[in-house]
Amino acid sequence: MTLAEELGTFVSSFDLDAMDSATYSKITGHVKLRILDVIGIGLRCTTFSYAKALRDMVAGWSGVQESHVLGYGDAVPAHNAAFVNASLAHGIDYDDSHLVSAVHPSCITIPPAIAMGERKNLSGKGLIEAVAVGQEIAIRVAEASPKDLRSYFWHPTGICGTIGAAVVSAKILGQSSSRISNTIGLAGSMASGLAEWQAGKSWIKKLHPGWSSHAGIVAAEMSENGYKGALTILEGKFGFYKAHIGTGPYDVNNVKKQLGVDWHFLDSTIKLHPTGQYMQSMIQCAKFLKDNYVIDTNDIQEIVVDVHPGKTYIFEPQIEKLAPKSPYDAKFSGQYCIAAVLARDKVGLDEFTEEAVRDPAILDIAKKIRYRVNNEWPDYPKEFWPSRIVIKTNKERYDHYLHNSKGTKDNPATSQEVEDKYYSNTKGIISSEQARKIAGLIKRLEESNNISELVELITRTDINYQQIEYIED
Repeated sequence: MTLAEELGTFVSSFDLDAMDSATYSKITGHVKLRILDVIGIGLRCTTFSYAKALRDMVAGWSGVQESHVLGYGDAVPAHNAAFVNASLAHGIDYDDSHLVSAVHPSCITIPPAIAMGERKNLSGKGLIEAVAVGQEIAIRVAEASPKDLRSYFWHPTGICGTIGAAVVSAKILGQSSSRISNTIGLAGSMASGLAEWQAGKSWIKKLHPGWSSHAGIVAAEMSENGYKGALTILEGKFGFYKAHIGTGPYDVNNVKKQLGVDWHFLDSTIKLHPTGQYMQSMIQCAKFLKDNYVIDTNDIQEIVVDVHPGKTYIFEPQIEKLAPKSPYDAKFSGQYCIAAVLARDKVGLDEFTEEAVRDPAILDIAKKIRYRVNNEWPDYPKEFWPSRIVIKTNKERYDHYLHNSKGTKDNPATSQEVEDKYYSNTKGIISSEQARKIAGLIKRLEESNNISELVELITRTDINYQQIEYIED
């Protein structure tokens, strides 16, 4: 059997009700928290200029009015709704991530699942099943490579997300194992997403999960209509791995090993700060020093940050990182994020505005930050992203080491922390009553016979989008 065929067999046979009670509880709890998280992020992002650009474009297209755009409420074809909604879910880099694979699993699975679920009158349990298998496959496809796919200049969320979204859509359509394999055989040829977003000054990173979700649904629909894909699309001589990794090492056995026994997607993180993943531990490391010592920022002489050898890009080029040109660029600046928490005692949405990125209190501290490569860290497993910060003042020296940030599998975020994040993101976008109703429906999602009530609540807001001033990013 080809890899696509083996994955098709797994996806078609997956049934939540066949899981033991502990696994059932883990999977449903994990997915429900991610659905809540993604909806909150997506609703917050409806007020950004990039979202307006996508929404206006899709609203101008024709097609079957079968699924709705998050917040705005436009009725459009499912693949178009997923295109916008998945881009919203990743728009402020606040969504979950899987550290080993470097895939953002929820933005590429939950929006297409909701769009296709609305079209097919899906149950809550069906939604959870589709999201779970989609995330597991997307992550495992990336894990064939021992190296981060970004080192080959790809965005893993973009290229592997297309496979994950296709699996989600195929599962919801009730495809047979052979048809799911064919869907994967089509989706692999649609996978895209270049890492040039790291150059800044563009919106392309936000686009990747949207395009992946769109392509995944289209692949499933093509397969449903009998269009033939390449069953060797992943491991073939001219396939996915050869195209994206070239002569680099990869092992398809990593994709299949203990599939359905070890659930890799359960290791994904929840972000508690709207920044790149590696910034999470540095922010929390700096916050510990701020909370536990009396540090006058005016007395700081130098701040030294230990950095993993593979993560120096978050401090370079220094001329750009010390004074980010946009709020989005600031999310990926180690200097800015550390300085922000020391200046403002927090790093939240308010720290990523046009006003904040020009705040002298932050920028003056950023100038005092330098990094040093810690060569004792190269052999850490990829799921560990440690941080160490030393603050030197005129009188004292303060030092803190953090092995892993809050939100990771070994230091997980609590349900309350995820709910607090959701309510913070939806504040001013929807009423508190509507926010509570959405949260309540998600908590009982596996009991729901139809997700239509949830969809109705998440596709309307209190905002007049024709009159607001959209946020530039």
